[in-house]
Amino acid sequence: MAQWARCAFDGVGEGPTAAQLEGAMRVALRRDRARWVVRAGRCEDALTVRSETPACLRGLRSRWSQMLPVAQRGVDDAIETDVAVRRVGEAWIAAQRECL
Repeated sequence: MAQWARCAFDGVGEGPTAAQLEGAMRVALRRDRARWVVRAGRCEDALTVRSETPACLRGLRSRWSQMLPVAQRGVDDAIETDVAVRRVGEAWIAAQRECL
């Protein structure tokens, strides 16, 4: 999980909170949306271990995959983006709990 967080976000520590990830995602989307979306798409593979997504990471990977098309749209729908970002944060919390 830490590898994925470092891949997708700048400035998050080893064990970021959901709020830190959500904040980093919002900053990245505002700063350079197109560039971050490319980076975020590449980082999805960091949630895979030996060509399979572990059960405890499936929810996070699913929410991440659902967020990417929202972020890729040329026109920003602030509400839809906020919901997608929050769902990734919620999935992060669940993954932290389940992957212990």
